[in-house]
Amino acid sequence: MMHFKFLDNIMQKSIGLFQTPLFQSAIKKGTINMFNSNQELRDFASILCEELKHNDEFELANELRMWNEDAFTSSTEFLGELMLILEKVILSPKILSMKPQTEECLSTIKKALG
Repeated sequence: MMHFKFLDNIMQKSIGLFQTPLFQSAIKKGTINMFNSNQELRDFASILCEELKHNDEFELANELRMWNEDAFTSSTEFLGELMLILEKVILSPKILSMKPQTEECLSTIKKALG
C-alpha cells in the first residue's frame, strides 16, 4: 500500500507542474519561445524531469535533477551543462509529449551560446 501512496504523490506533483503557466503556455503555443529568468528554465527542467521519470527514463531524469540542484559559476556553464543533457533527452524515444518544447529549448540555448 505504501508503494501506491508514493506513486500517487509523484503523480500529484507531476500534475501540479503540468499546470504551471510556463508549461501551459508551451502546450498552447507548441513551443517555448524564451525564458525570462533562470528560474523559468529550472522550472522547465523540473517538468521535463517528471516527464522522464513518468516514461521510465530514470537515468536522464536523475541527471537533469542533479543539474537543477547544482550551482554554477557562469551562465556558459549553466547553459552548457543543460545543453549536454538535453541532447541526450532528444535521443530518447520515450519523450514524445515534450519533444517539441525540448528541441526548442535546446535550439535557444545553442543560439545563446553562439
